Amino acid sequence: MMGFFFIIVSLLFSSLSHAQSIADLARKAEEEKNPLHIYADVSSFQNGLAIASKYTEDGEYKYGVVDEEGVVYIPVNYDEISLFKEGSNYRDNVYKCQRNGKLGLVNSQDITLLQCEYSSIKHSGEYVYLVKNGKNGYAELKGTDEVKSLIPCIYPSHIVSADIIEFAYVGIF
Repeated sequence: MMGFFFIIVSLLFSSLSHAQSIADLARKAEEEKNPLHIYADVSSFQNGLAIASKYTEDGEYKYGVVDEEGVVYIPVNYDEISLFKEGSNYRDNVYKCQRNGKLGLVNSQDITLLQCEYSSIKHSGEYVYLVKNGKNGYAELKGTDEVKSLIPCIYPSHIVSADIIEFAYVGIF
């Protein structure tokens, strides 16, 4: 009787193991259909691209930009990233990124427009207001692949105004 019981228990364990293997295979097949499964989170897509995050070995999330097929446009190595200026297509997007507490700009082709060295970056139209080491400046975002410095970050905030930007733009500064 004891031998019969042992055979039944052995068969149950082997079938459970087989069922587990089938479940693992089904999960792997589903993951292969979804190239975005490797990310902890993927935002909604804008111009065919989305911000994706991964959980790192350091216990932190890192962010980058991917398309719907999982193609990486901006590597997942920023502390934060957000859409700064949406273009007419995915190649025209500009993102504000953060690394080590400092902000910068990168385009959707992973070209750095501004290094991550600013404490604040804001924009109004094509003008970009910058703060670095407590000093203020302005730049002009020319399309999605160039930033032209108009006023370096060397002035207190009350010095930098719209009039000075116009002077800087026409070359008086």
